[in-house]
Amino acid sequence: MSVEWVKQNIHGFGGDPDRITISDQSCGSASVDYWAYAYQSEPLVAGLISHSGTALSFTTNNRTTAAKQWYAVSVQLGCGSSGDVLPCMRKQNASAILAAASALKVPSTNSARKSPAFQPTVDNVTIFDNYTLLSQQGKFARIPYLVGHNSNEAGFYKIASYAQGSKLTDKQWDDFNMQTFFCPSNLEAAHRSRQHTPVWRFQYNADWENTRLYPSSGAHHGVEFNMIFGESAEITGIVESDAQR
Repeated sequence: MSVEWVKQNIHGFGGDPDRITISDQSCGSASVDYWAYAYQSEPLVAGLISHSGTALSFTTNNRTTAAKQWYAVSVQLGCGSSGDVLPCMRKQNASAILAAASALKVPSTNSARKSPAFQPTVDNVTIFDNYTLLSQQGKFARIPYLVGHNSNEAGFYKIASYAQGSKLTDKQWDDFNMQTFFCPSNLEAAHRSRQHTPVWRFQYNADWENTRLYPSSGAHHGVEFNMIFGESAEITGIVESDAQR
């Protein structure tokens, strides 16, 4: 609905309705890629940009799993395990709901790759159940796509892991980078290229003193937005280097 509004009204702000590009990062980046599949025949936009995340990066929930997780939380909050528990859930404190949801155990393929209990739910209208197959079959909007990741995405996630007392090996972090970011970007780019869809793939490598989270964080998850929206000297107190300028 928001994109439709922009397309209908952007001319009033000096914009061109035929040159709209949607872009986002991480889970939002995956949502950008979801768009290409949900609006395959009528994408409304002229191009897509995915920073660190594609439709292949994160898991989805089927309806059965979504309902199971929903009722697991509602039981913890005393709202029952079946039927219409929504009125009761609406009375619960947001922090209590978050705590109950966070306590749910979700299977993971990697110690660093832990999925939340609630993911986008497959309806086969906006969210589909097999993006790998759809990508291989070319069932996406044939519009220009820029997709990529940062060279050390895990540099961001290591902070939360450390705070939780988790000690992972370099191999586990490398697997996390590959499974979640590197391989999904590569596959989406390759499948689009095979369908003669304009596509570009990037890897962001810049590691600046005033964008580091800690000395070895490198080009971590989200760091490229400092270059897009402005440097972080106001936060770190470290001015841009000559090379950075």
